Amino acid sequence: MVNVDLKLTRRWMTPALLGLMALGWMPSASAQDKAAGAADHVDAGAAVSSRDGMVALTEQYPAGTIRTVDGANAALDAASKERARIDVELIRQQRICYGKFFVSSCLEKVNGAHRDQSKKIKSIEVEAKTTLRQVRADERDAALADQRAKDLADAPRRAEEQRQNALQNASKVEESARRTAEADARAKVPATSPDQRIAEHEQKVREARARQEAVAKNHAANVAAHDKKVKDAAARQKEVADKKAAKAAAAAQPPAAAPPPATRPAESAAPQK
Repeated sequence: MVNVDLKLTRRWMTPALLGLMALGWMPSASAQDKAAGAADHVDAGAAVSSRDGMVALTEQYPAGTIRTVDGANAALDAASKERARIDVELIRQQRICYGKFFVSSCLEKVNGAHRDQSKKIKSIEVEAKTTLRQVRADERDAALADQRAKDLADAPRRAEEQRQNALQNASKVEESARRTAEADARAKVPATSPDQRIAEHEQKVREARARQEAVAKNHAANVAAHDKKVKDAAARQKEVADKKAAKAAAAAQPPAAAPPPATRPAESAAPQK
């Protein structure tokens, strides 16, 4: 019995009193009540501090006021800090309860207060998270609507691009088929004999030689025609120069003297009277 009493009263007994209790002395009921009242006073002060923190949180974030991303993030941060604080306060209050006579009653009261505070914090967290989800959903819907509008606006261009691609693919298919057909046709042509190939080569040589001779003849004719034109032009120039020289020489000679007038024969003598 002495050990139990020592455990229950260790928070308010001095070492001297504990020694007396070990010898069989017990404090009066009034002394125990005073010690319990002092402990209750400390517990009440802590409870007031906890209530003040919770009141500040609920007043800062009343229901229905968390509507933005920044507000929701700030509310979650504040709620997290308040939850950590009441958890620490719960442990401290539980330790105090273990020093009281009615431990179960004290723990029930402390745990109930903690549950009430946790519910208030939970409501703030739920509203903040709901706001964040709604904002993200709105942003996602807006992005999808914007993308749909861009797709509709870009639909003609994409349709034309697909049409051009289809035409190019069809052209490639046709070109491939043509090349395949040509290859098949070449494969079907019988191979020529060596004599035929020699004859074809000689024919090509003769044709090339004839073309060269024709070109040479044309060149000689062109040269002869050009030489004739040059000679004719030189002859015309010489003729013109000779005419100019003759005119110049004629202009430089003095004029010839006029011949004397012809004399008439003397008139016959006058007839005799």
